[in-house]
Amino acid sequence: AMLAMNWSVRIIIVQPFARICGVTQTSRNQKFAQAAMELLTYGSFMIFGLLIVPKQPWAWPSSQWWEGFTKIGSPEYPGPHSKMSGALCCYYIMYASRYFQGM
Repeated sequence: AMLAMNWSVRIIIVQPFARICGVTQTSRNQKFAQAAMELLTYGSFMIFGLLIVPKQPWAWPSSQWWEGFTKIGSPEYPGPHSKMSGALCCYYIMYASRYFQGM
């Protein structure tokens, strides 16, 4: 899905926008499209990460990063490290798919 979305945005929006801006040479148009897609991809993941990760109970303050980490999975510690929110899980799956779509 990530590959299809990436190429759809590139072909339908970014490349025509490059032609409107005066980038008519094919090699320059492709280079512009590639750079624009990198900007959109990395920028959107940065924004989603800034919205999702800080809301996790272990994210801040940093003293909570390792607090109770050695007791994960034990019945007496059902702490925040043993659970992942749906939003964070989705973020990690999409982040990984971004790398696999290039293979």
